[in-house]
Amino acid sequence: MNIHYRIVKVDPSAHGLLIRYFTDKVTEMDLAGPLNEDGTPVLNADGYPLSTRTDVFMSLYETPTPTPEEIERRIMLNAPVDWLKLQEDIKDPNVDTKMAEARNLTGESKSFTVEDIESIRNDLREQNQQVTLSESDAMFKAYEVVTSFMDAVKLLKEKDPSIVVELIDSLKEELEPPAQ
Repeated sequence: MNIHYRIVKVDPSAHGLLIRYFTDKVTEMDLAGPLNEDGTPVLNADGYPLSTRTDVFMSLYETPTPTPEEIERRIMLNAPVDWLKLQEDIKDPNVDTKMAEARNLTGESKSFTVEDIESIRNDLREQNQQVTLSESDAMFKAYEVVTSFMDAVKLLKEKDPSIVVELIDSLKEELEPPAQ
């Protein structure tokens, strides 16, 4: 798999870069959003998608700015490799991504304990496997959730704008730090 990236924007005020990742098989156009009413991607003046599901902001915490080689290394290390591989697999008709095993679990309610989780984590550590998501994969998962949420908000806004106002007020209350 060849992973490509484009530096979409340099933001000196935040001392960081907006990076876009894509592959030979999963193109910028495949990952584009928002879309026009006809389903085509909204493009910027250069003919590239305005944004994609893999656009991620990368802060450069040290000053002065790292060398171009160091920046490129960090871009490579932050690439959402597993997520892009999954997207390629989903596009490949020869790879089974029907999720039959998971569909069979739909509707089941099960329980587990914190101790169960710790046991699994310990087993994985013993097997020397990675237990947590990489930061970039976590960012992309969060981006997918936020994008889905925003799509839902747009639909709600068309139906009843007052619902959106209530939803935003509710979110503000939920996100406020607790009173001391």
